[in-house]
Amino acid sequence: MPIPLPNQPYPEPTPADPNPAPVSPPTPPETPQPEPVGVPPTTPGNIPPPGEPVGVPPTTPQEIPVTPTTPQPTAS
Repeated sequence: MPIPLPNQPYPEPTPADPNPAPVSPPTPPETPQPEPVGVPPTTPGNIPPPGEPVGVPPTTPQEIPVTPTTPQPTAS
């Protein structure tokens, strides 16, 4: 950049751009979106185990009947 001599006028400053580019507002930090109403959240518990057919309820083991226990006489 040449140094202006004392007898030369300083160059005129360039005027500001009459149509500056619009400044976009700063983006807020990422916030989690709320779950939609009526839609259950997806959890790993909703995934069937490997080998389990989809759409078939899991099989529950047969209930073993509980035999009533008779109170034992206490030795005195």
